[in-house]
Amino acid sequence: MIRYKRNTEMYQVEYQWGKYKALLDMRTLEDVFEFCDTMELNQVIVNHLVTYPNLREHLRKIREYIEEKGIRLMVMVHDYYLICPSLYLMNAREEYCEIPTLSNCEQCLKNQSGYSLQDFSSVREWRSAWRNFLMACQEVRVFSQDSARLVKKAYGGLDQVQVLPVQHTVLPKIKKEYKTTETLNIGLLGTLTDFKGLEIVTQMVKLVNERQLPVRFILCGATPEKFKGKGLVQTGKYKTEKLPGLIYKNDIDLFFISSIYPETFSFTTQEAMEMGMVNKVVPLDQLEDTCVEWAEEMMERSPLALRMIKCGLNAELDGQAGIQQLAGDATMLYYTMEEAHEGGKAFLEKRKPDFDKYPYFP
Repeated sequence: MIRYKRNTEMYQVEYQWGKYKALLDMRTLEDVFEFCDTMELNQVIVNHLVTYPNLREHLRKIREYIEEKGIRLMVMVHDYYLICPSLYLMNAREEYCEIPTLSNCEQCLKNQSGYSLQDFSSVREWRSAWRNFLMACQEVRVFSQDSARLVKKAYGGLDQVQVLPVQHTVLPKIKKEYKTTETLNIGLLGTLTDFKGLEIVTQMVKLVNERQLPVRFILCGATPEKFKGKGLVQTGKYKTEKLPGLIYKNDIDLFFISSIYPETFSFTTQEAMEMGMVNKVVPLDQLEDTCVEWAEEMMERSPLALRMIKCGLNAELDGQAGIQQLAGDATMLYYTMEEAHEGGKAFLEKRKPDFDKYPYFP
């Protein structure tokens, strides 16, 4: 394993043989190549090059060394550095950019601070160098279909792109039989940063507080800095196998995935799916259409049945007001029945009502 340490401006090579491990510091990339020549390498895997300076030179020299030695080359797409220096495909407004035209990319990067093209003069040159590097690879490994789509959108057809989902801890299905709180508890997973939707969650918590809604937010994880405001419970970092216990303990009813950038592989979403807490996964541009489709399907059902189901679910969450609403709707339902009409008719006809013809249900 090879890393570039910016603080020392040296390459750190981690070498392991059996149970023995050694860390070697090397000053130049040529020193690294010379060390590699002492071993019979058959494959080089590039995890990321984010910390490496003079990226153009590194891409060229690695490619030339691989081609000269006839070694298999694989790139692992853990971020989107191969598409844009911003890594996360976020524009200056902190919105997902969806990989626009190159001219828009050039303007976008000028409006952002903290990101550098290094020794490139434009995004076009950046992509050109990366394209040459990717074309020299025998495999460009991505961890989701969406990542494959984004890489191909930036570079056109790349036959080397292979999708291999990350192996993950298998979690049991959540089977909540009853609630232990009177609130709707919305779960969040992982470390909540700006790119993971911190601002969105902050606004949601603020809205719930202003309207005094019976809703709680539980973050199974933590925020990098102290959360501003009240209404967000943080459990701290968790081990995957402990997640089901956190759900039962905090009476979490559903999970909200707040990430606003396209993750190369969402461990948190995978966890929620494995526990059966995801109804459906759709591409972002199909989200609204899917919701409308579900709503139209619901509208084909009995209006009264939908009303009773909704008030029945709300009764558990809305306290006394929810129970009153359920009672009112049940009374309304009774007034639509022939049995209720019998009582009214008997009053008008000044006779004793006859309810014997209506069955008693246990």
